[in-house]
Amino acid sequence: MKCPGCGSEGQEGKFCSECGTALGGACAACGSELLAGSRFCTQCGRAVRVPRSPGAGRRRWPLILGAAALLVVVLVLMLPRRVDRAGAPEVVRPASGAAPVGSGAPVPGDGLLSSDMRTNADRLFNRVMGAAQQGDRAEVSRFAPMAIQAYGLVEDLDDDGVLHLAMLHLTAGDPARAQATASRILRDSPDHILALGVAAAAARRAGDEAEARTLYRRLLDGYPQEAVKPRPEYVDHQAMLPEYRRIAREALGESEGG
Repeated sequence: MKCPGCGSEGQEGKFCSECGTALGGACAACGSELLAGSRFCTQCGRAVRVPRSPGAGRRRWPLILGAAALLVVVLVLMLPRRVDRAGAPEVVRPASGAAPVGSGAPVPGDGLLSSDMRTNADRLFNRVMGAAQQGDRAEVSRFAPMAIQAYGLVEDLDDDGVLHLAMLHLTAGDPARAQATASRILRDSPDHILALGVAAAAARRAGDEAEARTLYRRLLDGYPQEAVKPRPEYVDHQAMLPEYRRIAREALGESEGG
């Protein structure tokens, strides 16, 4: 039998095993025959009880969560800005002053919903970083979780997106996740300057000065060869490269000319 609700073939019994639509049978109240797909008995008006298949809820949750997250992004991007920002900052210091966690150039059309979730995520990222630069911790606390959720909906996130995600975790005050996220880049690119900078800043924020020094040492040792690579994230965050080098030298007690 074909289900009148979802179209699934080979259905048997009183209800569809895929969507729970009534396939016929008798009304539990008056015993009258039910038509396939009925939601109510035509004789007594009693609602047909529709059981849900065991996996139905699990199958729907990813779609529900994705739709809810997209709705959040829509609402956030439509809200007026509390900070007048001509452009997203290139370098932003977190509350502790440990390291920069900034963005590059602003995304064109900032404030307008895009059909591309990555563009929306980047706009939220810029909003969070702009608030961090202004010292607006309430704004950061409000929008950082939304930005993190938006990046979570992007398929095949590139290194620049992973870097943004690590920065968001650090700015939101979660150094453990910031370091774990930066490590996703370092697994394939162990000398990645920005990932090392974020990971080191996260280690310092967590109180692990030894790990921070190790990461900063790697950053300085690999900097000459790494800084000239044409990575898209290096182009977008160009001002952060020498800034992370300066912070690394300062952390290790080395002079700028050393």
